Amino acid sequence: MTLKGVSAQIITCPGQLSDVSYPALEIRLQEFKSPYVLTLALPAIVYKALSEQVDPMVLYDAIARALNQTRLTPESRH
Repeated sequence: MTLKGVSAQIITCPGQLSDVSYPALEIRLQEFKSPYVLTLALPAIVYKALSEQVDPMVLYDAIARALNQTRLTPESRH
């Protein structure tokens, strides 16, 4: 399988309580055929610890920008 298209965006996911939500990074691979969506979500304790050093949204945004600008080649699969 060659990966020609990769895209990512920051999304909001519902938490376990109806009034709680949390950010996550949704990653889409053009040739990945699945009913599931790849999602990067940090556990609450990691999110809190990370937020003491950097805004986690800035981290998600940086990853999304890098993925959106990348075009994977067959050599990058390894």
